[in-house]
Amino acid sequence: MYKVFSQNHEITFLKELKKTKNPTILMSVEIALIHQNELIDRLLTTGDALKYTIYSNSPEESFLLFFSTILKIEAAGGLVKRKKSYLFIFRKNHWDLPKGKIEIDEKPKKAAAREIEEECGIYGLKQNKILCETYHLYNDYGETTLKKTYWYLFHYKGSKELSPQIEEDILQAEWKKENEIHELILKNTYPSIIEVWNSYNEIKKE
Repeated sequence: MYKVFSQNHEITFLKELKKTKNPTILMSVEIALIHQNELIDRLLTTGDALKYTIYSNSPEESFLLFFSTILKIEAAGGLVKRKKSYLFIFRKNHWDLPKGKIEIDEKPKKAAAREIEEECGIYGLKQNKILCETYHLYNDYGETTLKKTYWYLFHYKGSKELSPQIEEDILQAEWKKENEIHELILKNTYPSIIEVWNSYNEIKKE
């Protein structure tokens, strides 16, 4: 399965259709490719939340074909745990997780640690495992872009005061407990961040 987020919209590529509680617009990959430009425009501009499910024999091939003409970039970020708290940042009126673009010849896991260090001012992170990968479609200065982000779980045992990177529009960097995440963070964050948090909770069950 491949899922792409765009604002509050989702487009999912599946092999088998499954029942879902959430309303979704179903279509074959052949139909989706015919209306590709229209669908992408809706995902980038429509206010109301839209959910599309595109089905085919090969979700990966369909996903790659559908976005074949779109500019692609890669980023990396992480969920940092310290005792029973988790590091979140407040940027552009939303709670978020630290992340950023991967530099040339840089490994995703190294980029994730670097971005956390730069955006929050803490060092000595211990990397645990990869949580998931997310895709985000957006318009950057007139160019439609598909961003793939690698998300990792980190542990931090230090006590250094957090220092949000103001020049990156980060107004706050705070440690949040699980009850705060459910009561505050998840109500004012991006769908992709919810995906990361859910992936972490699935790993905890293993």
